Amino acid sequence: MLHDLKQAPDGGRVHLPRVDDATTNAVLDEFEAMRDALPKLSIRTSARYGSAVVLLDVPRHGEALTISMGLVETCLDEDPRRPDPEMLAQLLFLSLWPALPEQMAMQIAFGWDAATSHVHDLVPVVRHAARSRRPAEELFAGMAVADAVPGTPAGCCFRGHADEKPDRARVGRGIALFREVAAHAPVAFRPSLLCVVAWLLWANGKRPHALAYLAEAGRVQPDHALTRSLSDLCSTALPKWCADRSAAFVRSDSSGK
Repeated sequence: MLHDLKQAPDGGRVHLPRVDDATTNAVLDEFEAMRDALPKLSIRTSARYGSAVVLLDVPRHGEALTISMGLVETCLDEDPRRPDPEMLAQLLFLSLWPALPEQMAMQIAFGWDAATSHVHDLVPVVRHAARSRRPAEELFAGMAVADAVPGTPAGCCFRGHADEKPDRARVGRGIALFREVAAHAPVAFRPSLLCVVAWLLWANGKRPHALAYLAEAGRVQPDHALTRSLSDLCSTALPKWCADRSAAFVRSDSSGK
């Protein structure tokens, strides 16, 4: 079915990398294998990141929050010009889980500690889900629809209220990486990926570019909660760390890198 979806006419209004059918088919095969393996969630990451994730005390309900951390770092270490279908499929798969696109975007911009902070902020929600025998993803989705991101350091960071500046090199690699994933994804599965790109562009001071990606995400899925929330955020102001427009990390090329 996914192979049929990729054939749907795109009509997109943002430029994504050119892809070949062989790689796209390999990505979709990997994606379907992950879907068929649920509830088991198996992600391939560098051993050094996997061992760091083990140290985080997170209930099993929240394993997607932690397992994504090693994946993001592993992918950032790779050359985005030579995409690995398995890695692309894993990012695509996890981007469909509530709360993960926001976490992946912040981790790319601010590093491992930002993701760790976000995970710790959501642990109470995960524990509540376990007690009530509800999927944690269901509660995360409800928070997204209500725009109820906790008023925590990670939540404030996502809204652009942090003093720390993003790592420009990581942001550039993250934009290239998620544009690559979006290019290989069926159009219907792109909104969350486009949101990650949009937030990174906004974090890099490129608000018009960010809004273009959000407009495309809204075109694909008009009721996408994260797209609506980010559209409100990005159309209102730039993040606090962009207040000094002369800062070096703001002066980037038209691709947002």
